[in-house]
Amino acid sequence: MVGALSLAGALLAMASLYPLPPRYVSSAVLRVTPVVDAGQTVSRDALQRETDDRFERLRQELTGRDSILRILQEPTLNLYPAERERLPLEDISDRIHTGGDLQILPVGVPDKNSEAFRVSFAYPDRQKAQAVVEELVTMLRARNDALNQEYAANWKALWSSPIPFRDSLELAEPANIPTRLPVLFRVALGAAGGLLAGLLVQLFRRRLRLGLRVAACGLAGCAVAGALSLLISEQHTARAVLRITAPRDPVHLSGAMATPTLGEWVPKLRREVLESDEFWAVLRRPKLGFDEATVESLYRNRESAFGFRMLDSGSEAAGTSFEITFGHPDKYIARSVVLELVAEIESRYVMDLQSMDARGDEQIRFAHLHRAGEMLEVVRPPSEAGEITTHYRLQLAVAGAVMGILFAVARWSGDSHPTYRTSISAESPLSS
Repeated sequence: MVGALSLAGALLAMASLYPLPPRYVSSAVLRVTPVVDAGQTVSRDALQRETDDRFERLRQELTGRDSILRILQEPTLNLYPAERERLPLEDISDRIHTGGDLQILPVGVPDKNSEAFRVSFAYPDRQKAQAVVEELVTMLRARNDALNQEYAANWKALWSSPIPFRDSLELAEPANIPTRLPVLFRVALGAAGGLLAGLLVQLFRRRLRLGLRVAACGLAGCAVAGALSLLISEQHTARAVLRITAPRDPVHLSGAMATPTLGEWVPKLRREVLESDEFWAVLRRPKLGFDEATVESLYRNRESAFGFRMLDSGSEAAGTSFEITFGHPDKYIARSVVLELVAEIESRYVMDLQSMDARGDEQIRFAHLHRAGEMLEVVRPPSEAGEITTHYRLQLAVAGAVMGILFAVARWSGDSHPTYRTSISAESPLSS
């Protein structure tokens, strides 16, 4: 019975694949390499930072809504014709981005100053999947050339000299012939489901009373845990992403002056913001609606209530982004608090620039005015609706069901041992 149901589950999983349209995935590998002009000196750390920055800009360019809409509007490709008849292009663009049809993944390379990444696209039509990847490669090359020209023009305007390097984008592997996505995982999942069903059938066939007890305890545990989870209020977490960029000037680029690292900057910023009198005043603002007890509690537990964390970008040199988070049952209050924190950080940055101006640091002031110095920018402002981060109700219900099943099994195991010993004792030759 167990083997038959496991095989039936695998066959059903295979059969469920045939009504679905096939999905073919095509990919290409590109490599970003910094090229230093003859006679120029650029430190390895600066090259690594610039390469990682270029990769991140190209990735954002490719996964942005404008680029995806440009691909969707290409008449020679004619992508998703059925979906375009009933959905707006913006919705299809979001589905492509979140559904995994378009992916950009880093690829390891032996050269530390280079950055390689794989661009892949999945689509039901084999030729169109390959054509989309080729179009994406063309877009990336054009964007990389535009960035090189933009950086060169800005450098020339700032420092009256040619920029000492540029980033080369090479096609390491062209768009390959698409292959169908593997179906082994779904077949294995169907076989596992059939195996579990077979075990349950065997349990109910041989020990009906035990099977009913296990099912009842599992349902009871699931119901109790689900009811308890309703007593816990949901938390809406608002988040904002900021970015600090290192100075882009000849002194820092050549390595003559150490570039400040974000690993030291973010903890220092966290301490300065959360422990300041201005932060206490922010929490007491009437528009947030906090009473005195809540303000005192948030200020006392500020290290755990407010999140400041760096976002891992795969390289220490490129780790220039950090995230600010705050959770609250009211999503609008959560967003308002994060907005106030971002405004406080930006005001501190402006005050730092003003202090540099007062000290007469002309070169630093000049770099900041022309966006060539250490810059602070908001990459992602808090969303209108906070994100629900307490997806615990399903997990608690499953945990309650598991605990109920384990309780039933433990009771059965405890009750079965005395009966087992009694039966052996009764049938033993010594008893006769």
